[in-house]
Formats: sequence, C-alpha cells, structure tokens
Amino acid sequence: MLQFKLTVSADTGKHEWLGEFVKLQILDARQQHRAEAYGQVQTTLPAGLYTLRSQLHGSVKDEVIYLNDDKNYKIDFPGYNSSIPFNWSCESGSVGNILSEVIDFSLSNPGIIESKSSSVSGGIMLFIHQQRHSFSDSKPMLEGFTLYDQHHYPLIKYPENSGTMQDTEQGWSSNCTNLASGPYYLQYFGKDEAREIPLYVYKGWVTQLFLTTEYRHRIAFSDMKILLSPVGALFRTTERDHFITDLALRRFRNGVYTFSERVISELVNGKFTNPMLGIIGAYLYLKSTFKNKDHLIGTVLWNLEHNLLKDPSAPDILALKLLRQERFGGDENIKAPVHPPMLRVGMEAIIEASLERAELLPQGHRLEKIADRLYSDCSWTSYEPLAQEKLSKSTKSINGSFSAGNSSGSILGAAVDPFFLYDESSAVYDHENRMRECARDLNSLDLILYNRSSASPLTLKEVSQYMGLPPHTIRRKVSNLLSLLTGKYDSERIFKLAAPLKQLKTRQELYKYLSKVDGLNDLVPKAD
Repeated sequence: MLQFKLTVSADTGKHEWLGEFVKLQILDARQQHRAEAYGQVQTTLPAGLYTLRSQLHGSVKDEVIYLNDDKNYKIDFPGYNSSIPFNWSCESGSVGNILSEVIDFSLSNPGIIESKSSSVSGGIMLFIHQQRHSFSDSKPMLEGFTLYDQHHYPLIKYPENSGTMQDTEQGWSSNCTNLASGPYYLQYFGKDEAREIPLYVYKGWVTQLFLTTEYRHRIAFSDMKILLSPVGALFRTTERDHFITDLALRRFRNGVYTFSERVISELVNGKFTNPMLGIIGAYLYLKSTFKNKDHLIGTVLWNLEHNLLKDPSAPDILALKLLRQERFGGDENIKAPVHPPMLRVGMEAIIEASLERAELLPQGHRLEKIADRLYSDCSWTSYEPLAQEKLSKSTKSINGSFSAGNSSGSILGAAVDPFFLYDESSAVYDHENRMRECARDLNSLDLILYNRSSASPLTLKEVSQYMGLPPHTIRRKVSNLLSLLTGKYDSERIFKLAAPLKQLKTRQELYKYLSKVDGLNDLVPKAD
C-alpha cells in the first residue's frame, strides 16, 4: 500500500513561540491516534481520511482531510479565553490590539495618591474587559471595587475618580494609580458576593490586575490574573512571559503544579524579565517532584528578593522560603508575613506550616483570621472580608482627603467617607451567617469524632490537621461556637442546622467531647 508523508504545523503567524504549547494530533478514520507532537508533527500514512486535531489548554479544534499525496498542512489552534487580552487569541483578537493600546495609555497616565509616609515608587493597574454577551451601556464596570492601604483605610473607590477610563462599546474599563511600595487590599462588594484580594506593590514595579466578566456582569474571579511590569514600561500582549504565566495560573487554580521539564528548567535558571513569572516558577518547582535543579532554588529566591523585587519582607518571598524549608529542611526561624501572599499556593503553604508550628500564626494574626474564609475558585488569595474594622480616628474633609491614624492621603476625584464599606444593610457577616458557620463547624467536629478509629483523646493539633486550619483558628471557631450555644434560641438553631449528627447531638455531649481535647478543654464552660 502506498504511503504518503504528512506534516502538520500550528499556524501561529508571527507568534512562533506559541507552537511549543499547541499539541497536534493525527487520528485515522476510526479515531485511533497515529502521531502527536507539540508545534509540528510529521509521519507517513496510507491514503485515507484523517482528523487533524489541535489542543491548547483544554480547548480543541478539529479539521478533517483526505490524504492521497504528500501534504504539508498548517492548521489554526483553538480559541483561548483569558482576562489578559492577548491579540492572537481567537476570542479576544479582534480587540486585542485596541485593549493593548488602552493599557499602554493607562500605564502612561496614572493617577497619584499623595502619601506623607513614603515616596511613590510603584503602582496598581486594574483592568477589566467584558465578554460580548455581558456588554452594558450604563453600568460602570469597576463598580463595587475599593482599594485600601495596609491599615485598611480607603484610598480609591472605583470608578468615582479621575483616573478611571471606560468604553462601553468595546467593553473595557481601566485605572492605573501611582502608589508607594507595600501591601494593599482590593475589596469587591457585588449583588451576591463579597471578596477581598491582597495586592503588593514592589518598588519600581506596577502590579497589573486583569479581570473579565461573565453573564449578567458577574466578575469572573476564577480567571483573575496578576502581572508585574516595570514602572514606565508598556504592556506587550505578545509577550511569551504573559502566556506562560497565564497557563501556570490556570493549573494553580486546580492545585496542579506540573509543567514541561524544559519550561520549569527555564524558569529556575532565571530566564525571565517578569518577576511574577519567577515567583510562579519557584512555586512550581517547590511543589513539583523535579529534583535536578534543587541547587538553583536558593539562587532564584535570592535574585527575586535582592535583585528584582528588593523586598525581603514581601509575603510571597516569605511563603517561598517556608516551602523551601519544608522540602529541603533547615533550622532558619522563618516567620509568617504580616500580610497575606498574593498567590493562594503561598497562603496554603503558610497554613500547612502552622499545623506543625502553632506559633507561626498566633491568635489575632491577620492570616489566622482569614484562614477559614478563603475562596478556592482562583489562583490568588481571596476571601470573604472580615467584619468591620473600626476607623474611629478617621475624619472626612470637604476636599475629599482623609486622615486616619498615622496615614494620610487624597482620594482621586471624590470625597469618600471612610465608613462607607460596611454599612449595616450590606454586611455579609450577620448573625444568621455566624450561626450557619457554627453549624458547619459542629458538623465537622462530629464527623471527626465519628470516623476516628482510635479511642485515645484528641489533641488540638490533630483537630487542626483534620480540618486543615491553624490551631489558633480552631480555638477561635470553637470559642465562637460555645459562645452562641449559651443562648437557647441560638443553640437550638445551630443544632438544627447541623443535623443530622452522629455523636454530638446535644450541647452536653459537645462539652463532654471538648473537655477531653487537649488545647480546647480550657474553653469549655465549667458548668452548663
């Protein structure tokens, strides 16, 4: 039977580097795999019908051909949706170049937050673009977002400031603001969702946050991406670093820490200009099973800490050091950061380390207080906002500036009351939610007791490991549960919400159980 040579390549146009991520397969008429490779595949086959398949991170595109001669095919790769507006994406390509120009203009014309505490050395850019089915002619796209400083004093209430640009016809909105280096918090309050996202500004870098919307204007936080770019640099949608970052973050979201050995080796060898890619590469390596670059991890972290980011106290740097210590050992006394890491894998690493070292997250530490409020739908640390933080020293002025404690600043284009965030009508952590949370905790304790085979008394450390939360978070949750159980109505409501229970069916049984748990028994009331 005659054999013909078939060569299939991914049609990536000017972006040849994309080929290394496009998987190509050749299937025969019975859908049996005949050949596959990344970028280009070549084989010899008899005449007949064949399916040429291209895959890019879960998206698939097929093309059927009839082979009766030596053929050389170039096939399109499938569409690729991302909050980062790549101009080669089939979905966003029609507006990719426009959005790139918008981002460049926003980066080149930032607003400024005046600060007496430190000089402006970086910035935050917030960019959102809408899917076509969610375009709106009236709704402000950044509505519901507010930026806070590290003390949770408000800096910007989007979009009510002069630094925000918006085009409803193209479906985008952008704001870039010059800021001092350090931690910040972005809060979002929507119709049925509340979320806080820790951000960090490094000296000389702009932290770029990209978002997109879903149906009915719902923010797609699951596809949120954060990049770092040098102050004054323009955004490049074709940059290979951005795409690798995007791919890695999609895997992080699902707890998958694998990549091709070549890409991981490239990252660990320090061949990156975007520090976020370096941070992601370090996380990838430390969470993977690769071993042939162990000797370089220390160098990577040192370069990030001292050369690129120049901030030894940055939360993600400290989280990476904890992961390195967990993998390679060492007696260095690494402390938890004061503020949460931006990447969820870093936050989870700190929580996991606290299961063995309770002192890592002491009672009242911010990371301890948010450990049980984390969302798991994206690659970044985000959580249900904490209850209202009192701003008793804050004062509102006529020109829109505010002062609070030792911090001061001016709000761009609007006089914002520092108390606007948590009014009683919009609070998400009300009494009913508190009882529901206590019911879930009661149910968890009941399941631990019911499924435990050992008859020996539990310890706080064991309960912490079962529930995957810091010991001090467990103590706070148990204390909260016990305080509500003192009221007859609340007690009955909590046990009803937690039903059916296997072991802890009454308040007395719960007290008896907890009185035997070393580390929790001191919380049990002396008498009921």
